[in-house]
Amino acid sequence: MNKTLGFSLIEILIVIAVVLTISRFVSTYRNMFPAQNNQNVLYQTQQSLSLWLIRARQLAVNTQKEVQLCGGHGCDGDWSEGVAIYVSNTLLDSHLFDMDVSIVWKGFPVHKTDITFLPNGLSSYQNGTFYICQSGRYCYIRLNQSGRFYSSPVFEDEQKAGEAVLC
Repeated sequence: MNKTLGFSLIEILIVIAVVLTISRFVSTYRNMFPAQNNQNVLYQTQQSLSLWLIRARQLAVNTQKEVQLCGGHGCDGDWSEGVAIYVSNTLLDSHLFDMDVSIVWKGFPVHKTDITFLPNGLSSYQNGTFYICQSGRYCYIRLNQSGRFYSSPVFEDEQKAGEAVLC
């Protein structure tokens, strides 16, 4: 009795057809609910920025050095572009955000290009709010002077009246 290993052409074609059907269904589902996708992008960007804030603060405490979390390339303050971590003026790591998302810093000091975390974890008297916006929706991250922050849920356009959003 001969044993054959592998798949027949018909089995492979059936698997390809099933995969194509599933991918079309997922694509159609995403197109039917674009608002949900925008909300997910906002939430993911908020979570990503939160993780970078945590990482920079923990790095400052662990290394006992000042750590800067910079917005944009070369610390130009364009937070929408992405973030970078600098330790002793040396780039350690960086991250780019989704191009459709706008991130604006509003706080003290105004037009902040970086957040400096001291070796004790404090944010060196820098407090304010990162507003993360896309397609009429927004969420935020509020940073206090102790270097801690809290995040909001994603808000719809109608709820902007209660918040001075800059996006």
